[in-house]
Amino acid sequence: MPDQEKTSIVRVKQIEKSYDKVHAVKGISFDIKEGEFYTLLGPSGCGKTTTLRSLAGLERIDAGELFIRDQLVDNGRTFVPPYQRPIGMVFQSYAIWPHMTVAGNIAFPLKNEKKYTPKEINNMVNDALDLVQLTGLANRPAPNLSGGQQQRLALARALVSTPTVLLLDEPLSNLDAKLREEMRLELKNLTRRVGITTFYVTHDQLEALVLSDRIALMRDGKIIEEGKQYDMYMYPKHSFTADFFGINNILEGTVTTVDNSKGLARLDLVSGHKITAVTRDFQINAGQKVKVAIRPENILFEKVSSSEMFLDYQKEDVNKIKALVKEVVFLGDYIDYRVIANETPLRVRAHPEVLLTGEASVTLMFTPKHVCILQP
Repeated sequence: MPDQEKTSIVRVKQIEKSYDKVHAVKGISFDIKEGEFYTLLGPSGCGKTTTLRSLAGLERIDAGELFIRDQLVDNGRTFVPPYQRPIGMVFQSYAIWPHMTVAGNIAFPLKNEKKYTPKEINNMVNDALDLVQLTGLANRPAPNLSGGQQQRLALARALVSTPTVLLLDEPLSNLDAKLREEMRLELKNLTRRVGITTFYVTHDQLEALVLSDRIALMRDGKIIEEGKQYDMYMYPKHSFTADFFGINNILEGTVTTVDNSKGLARLDLVSGHKITAVTRDFQINAGQKVKVAIRPENILFEKVSSSEMFLDYQKEDVNKIKALVKEVVFLGDYIDYRVIANETPLRVRAHPEVLLTGEASVTLMFTPKHVCILQP
């Protein structure tokens, strides 16, 4: 089913939340479609966890409206408490009860609802254990599980009552790097298999890219940009987005000409270089000062690298800049080159077999489609 035909399960409309003099959330709005994995990404203190806690009913909003499946759950006056909202939640700390077994942790919310028989609870617990691959561990004391198993247990407890929305507050942050990588894929596969609508909060860009259908990037209580993960990474619209997602070369320049028939703009960079960029879906005018972003992995060394990325362009359209290699940093799966082009520092990410020495004179190549003109 196309996204536009899917039902909006979560609707957040112009919500506001303050703590004393701190304005944590400043009128943000977004919708989450049925079965969608939606991530709120941003640095610490930007308001993303406050937004999630408001959706969970752990905070009351000051203004705006929150809906879950067309039910108004908070508008500053009407308020549905957390236990009456069709949500499951996994906290950063997992909040596992150490005095209970694995099965006891999962069964606890079902017993609180007081509408299931002991047999029904047992069946639901076993189904949840199978779902998160903890079969056979029902009677194990919860503290005796590994970090990854505790994370799965928290997921099982959140999913056991088949909630409408799964809320996840940085659930992988306490795991070591290797286990975090494994659990990212497990979580992605699990949510896809169950088909549950998921709202995820994280400061980790890689988690957002791996897991999400859509990402909203947040800063200082506002959503700066929203979109599909590929577009957010490859074709950011805002400087903050370009800078937040990994490493980017952000350069300043002036638009000299715009050819809308070809979808190309010509720019003079502050460094003195003239380059061509693909026009964006916002207005760009000749004489306009702009910033552009060029990812290090989209820059190649002429006569050293080759790539199919250039086949769609006429030879004269490919941007070329002369530069001098200043640093060579070997990082295993790639080499990080620091180069200087007319006193402008640039980063280039190359295959580990592309070996150049310091002070080597090079020509950098990149296509117009990889030059992202950023909105003011």
